[in-house]
Amino acid sequence: MEQINSHMKNWADAHIFYGTFLHELRERNFSKIKNDEQLWRKWAVNETPNGKLLLENSFFHTLKNSSKISLFHVTPNLEKIIDTGALYSSGGCLVGSIYSTPIIPAGRKMRVHNLGKYVFKEEAPQASYLKEKGLKPSFVIIEVDLPPRTHDNVIGVDYTKLGNVHLAIYKDLEYLLSFQERASLQEIILNKIKQSLPFLNLVENIRHKETNVDESEFFYSFLSAIDHLPILGYIYFEVVAEYLMLFQDNAEAKLAYESGEFFNASYKNLMFNLFPDMLKGIGLGFFKPTIEQLIQYIKKKKLISKFNERKFINYLAGRIAFLTKARLLNEGDARIN
Repeated sequence: MEQINSHMKNWADAHIFYGTFLHELRERNFSKIKNDEQLWRKWAVNETPNGKLLLENSFFHTLKNSSKISLFHVTPNLEKIIDTGALYSSGGCLVGSIYSTPIIPAGRKMRVHNLGKYVFKEEAPQASYLKEKGLKPSFVIIEVDLPPRTHDNVIGVDYTKLGNVHLAIYKDLEYLLSFQERASLQEIILNKIKQSLPFLNLVENIRHKETNVDESEFFYSFLSAIDHLPILGYIYFEVVAEYLMLFQDNAEAKLAYESGEFFNASYKNLMFNLFPDMLKGIGLGFFKPTIEQLIQYIKKKKLISKFNERKFINYLAGRIAFLTKARLLNEGDARIN
């Protein structure tokens, strides 16, 4: 029972309750991580061009006001799905979910969310791991009946908070490995952490000692650490993607905003243009652009008008340091008075 409760807590901790997204923390002694997270939420919602979409968007509107929702699932295996009547969940950071995007009511018609449209028309047709097998993308529309409680509070999962869930799954199954295999895996992990210590120590100083660091030193240490801790590549991508979604204001982004959507093609194209191997299906552990590459790309594609390079760099450094501490190093329990 204790183990079950622990697993349930891990899952609960990964959820975001959007109905209380901006509520003040009521604990007397709350953690610095929670406090900083709350400050980020207020800033993102109230002080960025697209931030209000975090709470007011077409998807949430449909969840709150409809009895069912339609989901758009892109697949190269339509015939198998029809033959077997089965949909298999995705692996990796999706933790067993079925990758899909909403289909939004638009008057008497329906429209696919711009992320689903991009995956179907741009990403999947270019994926070399599908081309090599002669597979072409198709799609399945899934209708889901929504329970009444959905209308009261919209709840999501932040996959960057699933570290404890992944660890619990490993701990439950590690008996399948031999003693030698477990010892070897532990040694590999320890060596990777040791090789990443320059960056991890730098993050520690930034977060707790409020040390000012040279940005070139920070990003040099960070990019080097990705080679040893690929999860940092996922954090990097999330930070770049969230900045673009919050600040982009080109014509496509404005059109998506008017439809109640973040525009997703910008960060997707950035990823695939800078790292074409991503279309081979490799993970985000290989995502490690330099700051110069990011700045040149954003300016060349004119994604953000009046783009401020200094604010962009400061944001990346601060947010990467925060997420490394809060997610990777699991520093959510340090209390402040």
